[in-house]
Amino acid sequence: MKIFIKFFFFIPIFLFYLNSYGQSLVSNDYNLSSNYIESVFYDISGKLWIGTDEGLNLITSHDQYQFLASISNDNGLIDSEIFKLQDLKDGYTAAFSINGISIFNPNEFNFKQIRLKSRPVSIHYDDLNDEYWITSEESGLIIVDSNFNITSEYIFDPLNPLSLSSSKFSSKHNVEFISGDTYIGTTNGFNFFNGEQKTFKRFYSGRNGLNSNQIKGVFKFNNQSLLVATAKKLYLFDIVSQKFESLKFDLDSLNGIYQINQNEYIISDGSQISYSIFGENREVEKIILHNFKNSNPSYFKKIGSQIFIINDEVNYFIKFDISNKSSKRIKFNERINDIEIQNSNILIGTNFGLTGINISDDFVSEAINYNDLFFYDNKFNYEIKVKKYYVDLVSHQKKTTLKIPKEIIISKETLFEINEDYLFLFDKNLHILDLKSKKFILNVTSGDDYLNGKISSIKLIEDFLYMSTGNGIIRLNISPKSNIKKLITESLKNYEYNELFNNKVPKSFSDIEKVENYFYVGSENEGLSLYKNNLENLIHRFDYKKGDNKTLSSKSIVKIFHDDIDKSLLLATRGSGLFRLNLKDSIFKNYTVSNGLLSNNINDFAKINDRIWIQSGNGINFFEGDILRNINPEDGIRIKSYLKESIHKLENKILITGFQKAQIFDSAELEKSQSYDLNLSLLNIIGYDKENVGKIISKSDSIIDINSEISSIELNLYTNAKNKNDLVQYSYKTSFGEKVLNVDNFKNKIKLNSLPFYDSQIEIYAKDGNGNLNSNQLIVKFYNTPPWWLKIETIIFYIIFSIAAVYFIVKLRENQTRKRLESQRKSKELEEARNLQNSLLPKTNPVIEGYQISTFLKSATEIGGDYYDFFYEKGKYFYAICGDATGHGVISGIMVSVTKAALSGIPMSTPSKILEQLNGIVKKVNFGRLRMSLSVAKIDHDSIELSSAAMPPTYYFNSKKNNLEEILVPNLPLGGMQREKFDGIKLDFQKGDMIVMISDGLPELPNPTEELLDYQKVEDCLKKNSKKDAEQVKNALVELSESWANGVLNPDDITIVVIKKAA
Repeated sequence: MKIFIKFFFFIPIFLFYLNSYGQSLVSNDYNLSSNYIESVFYDISGKLWIGTDEGLNLITSHDQYQFLASISNDNGLIDSEIFKLQDLKDGYTAAFSINGISIFNPNEFNFKQIRLKSRPVSIHYDDLNDEYWITSEESGLIIVDSNFNITSEYIFDPLNPLSLSSSKFSSKHNVEFISGDTYIGTTNGFNFFNGEQKTFKRFYSGRNGLNSNQIKGVFKFNNQSLLVATAKKLYLFDIVSQKFESLKFDLDSLNGIYQINQNEYIISDGSQISYSIFGENREVEKIILHNFKNSNPSYFKKIGSQIFIINDEVNYFIKFDISNKSSKRIKFNERINDIEIQNSNILIGTNFGLTGINISDDFVSEAINYNDLFFYDNKFNYEIKVKKYYVDLVSHQKKTTLKIPKEIIISKETLFEINEDYLFLFDKNLHILDLKSKKFILNVTSGDDYLNGKISSIKLIEDFLYMSTGNGIIRLNISPKSNIKKLITESLKNYEYNELFNNKVPKSFSDIEKVENYFYVGSENEGLSLYKNNLENLIHRFDYKKGDNKTLSSKSIVKIFHDDIDKSLLLATRGSGLFRLNLKDSIFKNYTVSNGLLSNNINDFAKINDRIWIQSGNGINFFEGDILRNINPEDGIRIKSYLKESIHKLENKILITGFQKAQIFDSAELEKSQSYDLNLSLLNIIGYDKENVGKIISKSDSIIDINSEISSIELNLYTNAKNKNDLVQYSYKTSFGEKVLNVDNFKNKIKLNSLPFYDSQIEIYAKDGNGNLNSNQLIVKFYNTPPWWLKIETIIFYIIFSIAAVYFIVKLRENQTRKRLESQRKSKELEEARNLQNSLLPKTNPVIEGYQISTFLKSATEIGGDYYDFFYEKGKYFYAICGDATGHGVISGIMVSVTKAALSGIPMSTPSKILEQLNGIVKKVNFGRLRMSLSVAKIDHDSIELSSAAMPPTYYFNSKKNNLEEILVPNLPLGGMQREKFDGIKLDFQKGDMIVMISDGLPELPNPTEELLDYQKVEDCLKKNSKKDAEQVKNALVELSESWANGVLNPDDITIVVIKKAA
């Protein structure tokens, strides 16, 4: 066994490897809410829950969360101290605390609180009724529905024989559901619950066949019976006959019973712990696991043939192997509070933190007798091991050890090459070991042969040895000869590099690979070059050009390997990963850590058993199809410094060689060791608003609802990866293609800055460090509600509205054009009518000796019906006319025209007679409902006669009396009755006297508040100005009207006629 995982403490502490493995200082990677661990639990999806005395901790493969109780948070924990954790349906998790159970909702990422009156003991799911049964230490049974709302509570009632036999529970497994019925074991009796009547049937010791009322456990044995454990005996309870049958099982005093699998139990009594299997025919196979006094096991777990047991108040656990009936006590320095096992990993919670143990054997083991190597090879007739001072040659299981001459210095810088005849060694000079004669040939070359450079690499190609100097390449002929040293000296060929005269030859190389007549030369500074026939005939340099996949995006080549089957070259680089050059189309494909490499620094590779094996310093990668898998320290790799040639085939296994040690593994066991169902899960979804404030978004529905207030979302992922969590890669696919996340640090968060409105989805994938792809499908669907102004129905409305608006605008413009043309026509006609109206009015006021005459007419917006005129017979009298035709427009103008024409054609008489004659004429013309109002004043020397046809009053000022009088003659308008008689009045008209005739447009003039001027203000104005001359009186009335209207257009014509007698 070995310590395997990270330890979660506030401060680093010393932990002891088990079975005398020594001591190790392990650093702290997580800060738990407390060191006092009370419960440890892996839920069904692979999340690790750690309950402490000061909070609950949730740990996934990438993230850590802490939950603490708060009196103000109804969606948090009830209490911070969590002593038990349990999986529930649909990924929910129950956290037990002293005041109840907090149910973690994985969709809302919060808790539903179930507060109890006493400490909870257990929770059981009734799948038939979709509800949970909770037992408590002192407050009976509590039933909650699928939403975790309390629906029923049952307690012991001494006055009710159909109530629960006791409100107290102690055993963890005390409720069982079978065939739709419920059976409950309490500290004082066994119970059957009648679901229809909501009553209990009690079973006590003595009368019902039990020997004790203290029920230690209730378990389903088969479809017709239950296994019921009391403090002293085991029974089978038949659910049909409702009778107990005692089982033959030696038992002094039962402390606890725990079900491992169907009818497999761990049973603890006062002196021993046993593993017992109960057969269908009541036979019992009993295996004693451990013997000791006062045992009280609190936790059991069975993995394969191994059973793990911990006991309360002790600091060790028992590992028992059923297959060979052996047990082992594994001791700790602290009391064990809880233990959890997942796969081969054991997590142990103590008062001082969490310890992890891996109970499986390493996949990679140490190779014996392969330590302290500087070179190893077994490709030819010998297995060769080069050590500091010796060379071991093994052939046909016969070992020969050769002492290395003192002239040869073996170190990490020594270069080696080998063929079936010779082993070449280079320290500062080239030396050769003849493998047949087993003799060393020293100093074959020396410093004078190295083109004034330093040898950095050597490479055997066919019968030639190439040496890299930094100033060019040296080629040596090493064909087997009796005098190999002489041959090399005489055949030495230099490819000397010169920047000006000979810059086509390689300056140096790290590796050379010959394919047919072509030499591929790789350099750690110059990249990859291609030569034909020899190293002087440069064909091509694969210098990088952006966007061109036929060029190489690395200048640092470490090693080259020709894969003849795939017709490709593999190129190891420093910092850029692995490249594969397809020799058919000359296209490069790059593999980096984003594809699964353990490092982008590749040191070595080899093809063994049709697999490409890659060594990067952090472990070994290999291709499984086009997927890169790996073997790293979590698989048992312990080599820190590898040989340059480090990957070898040894019989049917793979040997990895390093300077201090070598390790070996069976590649045929890879699938068994690394393959499993990788499950990918979504931990939570966080939505961020425009202020970058995040909140949890519910994922309870199959479609995630978001709205326009969310500007970006973050999906937090995790897997149930057994190991290598830091190498898990995540990718996702949308309509925009697939994107690998977090190439450099393999983080688990997908950040989406924008989602299309309405329906969309994202398909997420995971690949663990072993190359396993997730076996489950994870598709997250979204419904992004747009703001109201971008909703489809709104857009449709916009379109319809725009079409309608265009239609109405066109129609409006058509109407406006039509109205404009009509208005222009009317304006022309009205202008003509207005000209006609104006032509009917006097061009000037008459000048009559002894009289002052002043007039004013202000038309309304259209042609009005107001009219004034004068008729004068010199030396005798004159008539003053003031009238108002009802309505406006052309017809009113015609009415005025008829009236003026009639006045010109009838004999002048008294005003009353004139109105009678005009009435007959207007009536005959028949203007329909239109009428003509008219006042007629006949002024003759010292008198004035007045008559009026429905006109406003005429104001008469008597200067002698200094009195203004309102003269109103009530008559009908012209055009009403055919033979209407009109009354009149005659007044004195002396010097200083004055009459003022007006139309109704003046007193009915509105101001901006729509208040009318009124007759009183007209009268007040006249009283104030009556002694002034006629022009001043008229002007006073005009000023009154303008100040009153204050810019408001007069809706009716305003006519003023002022006549004053001056002499």
